Amino acid sequence: MISPARVLLITFIAGILLGTVFLALPQASTTGKSIGILNALFTSTSAICVTGLIVIDTAKDFTLFGKFLIILLIQIGGLGIMTFSTAFFLLIKKNLSLKEKLYLKEDTNKLEIGNIRDFLKTLIAMTLVIELLGAMIMFPIFYKDFKLLTAIKHSVFHSISAFCNAGFSTFSDSLCRYSNSVVINFTIMALIILGGIGFIVISEVINYRKNKRISLHTKLVLKMTLFLIVIGTVLFFCFEYLNKPVQLSSVEKILNSLFQSVTTRTAGFNTIDFSNLSNAAIFVMIILMFIGASPGSTGGGIKTTTITLIIYSIFNAFKGHDSVNIDRKHISSELVMKSYMLTSIYIITSIFFIFCLLYTDHLLGFREIIFEVISAIGTVGLSLGITAKLSDIGKVIIILAMFVGRVGPLTLVSGIKFSDAKKTTLKYPEVKISIG
Repeated sequence: MISPARVLLITFIAGILLGTVFLALPQASTTGKSIGILNALFTSTSAICVTGLIVIDTAKDFTLFGKFLIILLIQIGGLGIMTFSTAFFLLIKKNLSLKEKLYLKEDTNKLEIGNIRDFLKTLIAMTLVIELLGAMIMFPIFYKDFKLLTAIKHSVFHSISAFCNAGFSTFSDSLCRYSNSVVINFTIMALIILGGIGFIVISEVINYRKNKRISLHTKLVLKMTLFLIVIGTVLFFCFEYLNKPVQLSSVEKILNSLFQSVTTRTAGFNTIDFSNLSNAAIFVMIILMFIGASPGSTGGGIKTTTITLIIYSIFNAFKGHDSVNIDRKHISSELVMKSYMLTSIYIITSIFFIFCLLYTDHLLGFREIIFEVISAIGTVGLSLGITAKLSDIGKVIIILAMFVGRVGPLTLVSGIKFSDAKKTTLKYPEVKISIG
């Protein structure tokens, strides 16, 4: 049987290539001419990997047909390709085979596979309801500035893009024109957070009154998400607004700081011009982008639970404990080691892509290139303005970074290996190596 990881890779690649073909059609471009295969490939990858980096203006360069293709790819990529394919199979047959359950489990990062059919139904229904509510809340604000159909288009597009943590916008300046709108800011933030904490967490919170139980996974996700939002807001406010003469009220400064803290971790929207940000603020954003969202969500990064386990393991080591215990629960050493391994792979992969881009596009600036790569591999979509200036090779590098960030380095490694390593019980002599 083909491994779930390999099937996931194949389906994502197939989805990207199919999206590329349609986006390259003249009908998708406002000029009536094809945007080119490479630009179409970049846009398709960015959409289906829910990243948001763009080499051409989504608002100006794509027709209604082109925008529809982009938001469709975002929705498919956000929920997961296997989710959509499995939903189709459910329409024509009643039961899922074990193989199909394994594929879906891999795509959604679900912890168990027993009730995966019900989980799938809940996931799709939950997504549609949340996105519809988001669009309805934002519609009155957009309707003040646009005609009926245009306002509907902006509302639906931004609601889907926000919940899927994609960061695509139908405005050339993203959401800068609505930087002072409380309704738009808080609706987008709510959609980003809901999409970023994961479907398992949302489901447990909704069913809490009935089950009276919340798993350790959900507790860790909610605590770390809140902590990152708060610390990001405070740091961004201190570095950008505390000692700078900005023409904004105190409330507006706090609102913009909060918005950037939420969107930086994986969504990719912006309400301010990043070109004037301090290096300290940029560094905070890089850290937040690297951590990203939570498992089983529409976002990327190493995930909130990963960084939580690493932090707890470090504290436990300082206390002299041999094991990691959280909330009177024991965390297996294998899971802790996997967290360190995942983080290490992300760091090594990021360094590799940064090195490649520094070589191919060295004129774009050191800070800008680091930011671009971390944004791509974290599937965030924020940029310091260099995406459209990338060389053709540079675009390919970012395409690969977005793809690796979406499917995950561990899935990529599992999917491309040709054979499983043979297990052995042979143990070699233990030696000690000096470190530190």
